[in-house]
Parts: sequence; C-alpha cells; structure tokens
Amino acid sequence: MRPPDALGAELDALQMSLSALEQMLATLPEAPAAPAVEAFDRDSVRAVLAQLEPLLARFDTASADLFDTHRAGLLAALGADGQTLARQLANFDYPAALETVKNARLTKGQVAS
Repeated sequence: MRPPDALGAELDALQMSLSALEQMLATLPEAPAAPAVEAFDRDSVRAVLAQLEPLLARFDTASADLFDTHRAGLLAALGADGQTLARQLANFDYPAALETVKNARLTKGQVAS
C-alpha cells in the first residue's frame, strides 16, 4: 500500500496534466458542423427544377435564392450537375444554368418522370 503523501503527489501531477491537456484542447479550432442533408425525393427535385426553368429563362436572380434554399437536396440529387448549376448561378450564367436544369430534368433517372 502506498503512503497517503505519495497518492496526493500523484493526484496533483495528474491534475496538472489534465489542466495542460484542457488548455491545449481549448486552442484547437472547432470542427465545422456537418451540413444538414435535407430529405429530397424525386418529386421535390422535379418541382424545384420546374420552378427554376422560368426564372432562369427571365434571367431572374430569384433563381439563385431558390437554388440556395434547396441547395443540399439538389446537390445530393444532381451530383456533378448540381455543382455545375451552383457555379453557373454564382457567375450569373443563366443561359448555361437553364441548359443544365433542362438536361438534369431529361437525363437524371432519379429526377425525370
């Protein structure tokens, strides 16, 4: 059995190590929160794409707002086309974005009906 003084010294050393670890952890940046992936079924994707078409045809900046509202679901559903569409909208390239939306509606099996 250890003498009580030895246990006290070990406990103090352990407390100091714990404090040092807590200080180091406090300096680390927080991990970014995982983006919420919205549940997006085919009908929802089709509906948003159908809403985007006339907006893009009119060069309406509301198309970017609509895309941003449904960004997670559209990116998940459209894959590379979703990334392309996001880039086109960010660059105000509405004619190209319109073609991307039309192509996605026609060629994506999970989107087209």
